[in-house]
Amino acid sequence: MVSYRIGWRLRLMLWIIKTFQKPIHLSDIGLVKKRSNSKFIAYFYDLIKVKVKRVENLLIPSGDFNIPARLYHPKPEQVLPVILYFHGGGFVLGGIEGYDHFCRRLSRMTNCVVISVSYRLAPQFKFPAAHDDALVSLLWVNKQANEYKLDINQFFVAGDSAGGNLAAYLGLEARDRKIAILGLILIYPVLDVSSNEGEHYNFLVSKETSRWFGRNFLTNTEDMSDLRLSIVRQGNFSDLPPILVIKAHYDHLNYEIEAFARKLKAENIAVTSIEFPGTFHGFITMINWSSKSREALSKMNGFIKNCGYI
Repeated sequence: MVSYRIGWRLRLMLWIIKTFQKPIHLSDIGLVKKRSNSKFIAYFYDLIKVKVKRVENLLIPSGDFNIPARLYHPKPEQVLPVILYFHGGGFVLGGIEGYDHFCRRLSRMTNCVVISVSYRLAPQFKFPAAHDDALVSLLWVNKQANEYKLDINQFFVAGDSAGGNLAAYLGLEARDRKIAILGLILIYPVLDVSSNEGEHYNFLVSKETSRWFGRNFLTNTEDMSDLRLSIVRQGNFSDLPPILVIKAHYDHLNYEIEAFARKLKAENIAVTSIEFPGTFHGFITMINWSSKSREALSKMNGFIKNCGYI
């Protein structure tokens, strides 16, 4: 039996969830989605809704439909660096509302414009819908400097878990398309869906949940080897911008994250990998329950400043 050592506030959070949250079976995907992307979950994880001067819902044109997004601009009268952010949720769950408080904090702390993207989710939209939306969002933001007062010369892409996968994918796409990205922030990113090496399946992401995500967003087993999903299996990581990797202590993804970091270092990419003791997958938004989430935000802010933001 593995012993997990986490802080008392995280233990309290898990006890509250277990005691007071009405269980929902994974088969009731509508309710699971609703719970994961709600204003309630935003307040549960972060009680303080930080004020940002300009918060605007956007629609990013993409062929016959629009991709919802939300812009956070801390100083609308100024041109500021931009962070394109992708939420987590296994390509099935999550969204703008559930990440609203986190993106507000990220914008205020970094003094950057944050654009949070509500990419299409499974099972209605399977792979590669999320990746297609991510790429459209990248190309769109790169053209919006004047309208939204974005310093596109200081452009960062970030995301957590599944969103971290999308951010890593966009790093490679931007390199190949000659789009300048100053840095990537990957928060416990999904980097190899074909791997069975993971451990520490527990707390909010069990092995059953992980497999449930796969059944919902993958069309077939061949998708698992697609290099957009299993990014660590890419053969060329040269010429990527500096990368900050945020790791949880107890996380089933750490094996593939560490393999990714080794490959980046082998190609002389500037990569900083930071593991936060006593945390588990999903901790980044849990401001109410873990001081490590604030510390991680501070490290992200420092990374952005070190990449050249003045």
